[in-house]
Amino acid sequence: MKLAVVMSASLALVTGCAQILGLEDTKFDFKDAAADAPDICDTPAIECTASTGRSVCGRLFVAGTGEPFKVAEPTGQLCSTTEGPCGLTVFGQSAATYFAGTSDDRVTGQVDDCGHYSIADLDATVADIAVGMSGSTVVATGRLLLDRPTTSGTDLDVEALVVPIASPPAWADQLGIAPTSVETGYLVKYLTSTGSPVPMEEVRISGAAVGGPKLAPWAAYFTGPFDVLDPTIMATTTAGAAFISPPLGTFRIGGFQVGKTCGRDGFQLVSNTLIYVVMKDC
Repeated sequence: MKLAVVMSASLALVTGCAQILGLEDTKFDFKDAAADAPDICDTPAIECTASTGRSVCGRLFVAGTGEPFKVAEPTGQLCSTTEGPCGLTVFGQSAATYFAGTSDDRVTGQVDDCGHYSIADLDATVADIAVGMSGSTVVATGRLLLDRPTTSGTDLDVEALVVPIASPPAWADQLGIAPTSVETGYLVKYLTSTGSPVPMEEVRISGAAVGGPKLAPWAAYFTGPFDVLDPTIMATTTAGAAFISPPLGTFRIGGFQVGKTCGRDGFQLVSNTLIYVVMKDC
């Protein structure tokens, strides 16, 4: 009987503590463990391999949100619909032919419904390539991958931007200019050597400072990662992102901050296309 009394008292004590802590109605739900489950989009459906050249693989992200461009209910499989990333044509070619408007060396890539892409066996002897994207819901966009190794192999995790068709008109409205003024240009991210965005970076074009929207060349700066263009900002924010409307011909894109400059030559415009480029070690 003493044992029964002790057990009864112990249970009462536990119950009392639970009531004090507000836990009397708490139940473990196996759904709670789902937060720790792997995301179906963590692993690309396309293996990045190379056999006769150099392959480039990565993921598509939405300009303005920074979120992966994927279907509403991804399966982690190769595209079989035209929703989201599955409605895009993704390709790769040398930067030289991309700027020239030719497609003799163009290689069409594969995309999965999570927005991963893979372009196999591009010319391994070409150091500068362009990854191009087009579709009915996005602006024609290119991603430049510069100074890659000129050997066979793979370039992994190459981030590419997709720009919704509603974004350029919104940017133009924010700057108080015509929409046609932002249909062609460069989306530039300035990064440190370790990959962190650089704030307070001023755009330089062919070595010269540029002002706000007017006759090209001009530059404007985003408040976040390619979201809102603020005409009152005169340098990059913590996002390190800028829109550049360069001149015709070949030009240099550079950056300036107190005590340091960076830059690279050989850029050109592609009509009605926004080109994304990462300027590292700025």
